Amino acid sequence: MLLARERIARIEQDLRDMAPDIQEALDQSSETWHDNAPFEALRDKRSNLLQEITYIKTVLASSTKVVPRAKPGTVGVGSVVRVRNARTGQVFAAALLDHYRQTLSEIRDTGYLTYAGRQFRPYLRAAAGQFSPKRRTITQRLIEKLPARRRP
Repeated sequence: MLLARERIARIEQDLRDMAPDIQEALDQSSETWHDNAPFEALRDKRSNLLQEITYIKTVLASSTKVVPRAKPGTVGVGSVVRVRNARTGQVFAAALLDHYRQTLSEIRDTGYLTYAGRQFRPYLRAAAGQFSPKRRTITQRLIEKLPARRRP
């Protein structure tokens, strides 16, 4: 609500600041008011600002304040949380960030395509190997383990 009220105050100030410009635009142009482009631009801007104020005031009037009520022992919006033993988290975060830093440095030194190829090559080789005709399937291995008399 505070932000909405601050926005209304800024718009109202913009409207007050605009008044001299509107007066100047009315005084400087042609004989008829409808041929005055600067005035029309200011009039449109003023109209948009007034519409925005009306909209914000409508939203404020129809809104209700909700205070979240968290259950004891839970964390919710607006909860105050006290952190204990933060050292463990700092050690973990430092190790993670250090690994991340080293990886980025390696990518920068070798280039992305070289790095990605080196990282994905074992996985791609293993995936391709699954479809090799030389590779025995689980079913083939099970059939080979069956006693000879049960085989058709």
